[in-house]
Amino acid sequence: MRIKRLSSALMLSVACHFIVAVIVGLHWVTQTQQFKDLIGIEVLQPKET
Repeated sequence: MRIKRLSSALMLSVACHFIVAVIVGLHWVTQTQQFKDLIGIEVLQPKET
């Protein structure tokens, strides 16, 4: 029983770390200039008055 509990805790930890890594990776990729050029997003700069 103890091994099964340890195994499920390990799998839950691995799954949580994987999800966090994917989110951080996607955020990092979307901040690169190459990605912005690929999807054509223009970042609007505020007007200077």
